[in-house]
Amino acid sequence: MYKKTIPLVIPLIFMFLAGAQPLLAENGRVMVVLDGSGSMRGRVDGERKILSAKRVLGELIENWDTADQLGLMAYGHRRTRDCSDIEILVPVSEFNASRLQSAVEDVNAKGRTPLSEAVRLAAEALNHETTAGTVILITDGLETCNADPCALGKQLAASGIDFRTHVIGFDLAGKNTAALQCLANETGGLYLDAANASELSEALGKTVSETKVIRNVTLRALDGNEELLTQAVMWNVYLQAGKGIGERQHIGLTAEYAVALEPGEYVATAKVGDIERRQTFTVETTDPMNVDVVMAHARIELDAKLSPDSKPLRRILGWAVFTINPDGSRGARVATDPGSSVRFNVPPGDYIGVVDSEDLELEFQLNLKAGDNGSRTIDLGAGLLRVEAVGTDGAPTKGHAGWSLYTGNSAKGTRPVAREVRRSTTFMVVAGDYIVRGDYKGERIEEKVTVPLGGEISHTVVFSN
Repeated sequence: MYKKTIPLVIPLIFMFLAGAQPLLAENGRVMVVLDGSGSMRGRVDGERKILSAKRVLGELIENWDTADQLGLMAYGHRRTRDCSDIEILVPVSEFNASRLQSAVEDVNAKGRTPLSEAVRLAAEALNHETTAGTVILITDGLETCNADPCALGKQLAASGIDFRTHVIGFDLAGKNTAALQCLANETGGLYLDAANASELSEALGKTVSETKVIRNVTLRALDGNEELLTQAVMWNVYLQAGKGIGERQHIGLTAEYAVALEPGEYVATAKVGDIERRQTFTVETTDPMNVDVVMAHARIELDAKLSPDSKPLRRILGWAVFTINPDGSRGARVATDPGSSVRFNVPPGDYIGVVDSEDLELEFQLNLKAGDNGSRTIDLGAGLLRVEAVGTDGAPTKGHAGWSLYTGNSAKGTRPVAREVRRSTTFMVVAGDYIVRGDYKGERIEEKVTVPLGGEISHTVVFSN
């Protein structure tokens, strides 16, 4: 890290000695990508640009924070007209000034400008999908190898964890740098123009100082005893947009995850396996703060049977779990799944459970405590009614009949509890008395039927047509 940033550490040490929680300042992991294309043989203020860049970069290395990990990559430095001429000269590893200086001196200006592919490879070398890192690109030209730096920036922003690309445009005045600016902006980096060696040195100093990230917000995933979890946690941090979420700001993979956030409204989501929690929070200053998300959960396995004495059903049912409104009605749905048996992981609390089929819906109460891992069979209080349409000869009708099922002793003035259009079908309904109505080729027949609790009854309706 460039030593002019060291004064930032002094207040951190003071805060620690004073007993306050210190801000977390991480050492940098940086890959510098140096343009070795043929255009770098051009001159600025009488000096070849490649020589200016190597001199400025060499001076920077002399003043770099040796606690950082620093690597060097170049492109276009070995062959002309070769878009694959990209090379990692020094991998990102423990700081080695002499090796870095030697590698810088060996870079020549010869070929093309495959800057997009170079940045992509630099990001891969930094393990940007799992580890924080920074790319600093120094280029005097635009992309010349049929790639889109802006599209690359969007891809890296979507896949990277605290990954940034800073771009320094060296002697690019009058050129369309929109794609380079987009590459930097999409990844949260800086785009800086440098007209000469002096401005290049200043721009490099700014980008290097940006690699020392001061993380003021610590996200912590806790268990039911408010202890830090021991397993990996997938964090996403978003800007808050009204009642929803806006642009994603960070991704993390540890139970305790520190981020740098400016004042504003945010939403953090934490996920462990199939357990996910959401926490809104406000950052008012850059002072350190913790955001704790309790991941305690309860697990419940549910299945159903027609009656207390019957076996569990093996047919697909719809299951859902809702919060409870103050008036006792259903609130927000927190889990849903179809199946003959289902398993839900939800935060501890009181819920309304719902099980339904095409012809039946039943509510039940769930009272779940942290750490619960149980099962429950829901008694539907129901039975099965199989209806079939036949002709006067006893044979099944050639076409489908329309079926409607009504509770009580009359279908008049009431709404059916179940409907179906088939030659034969089976209804699962609450046990009791019903009117079954069949319609076939203009003929309507209504008959009484009793559905037994926990049992199945077959009922045949004879049509004359």
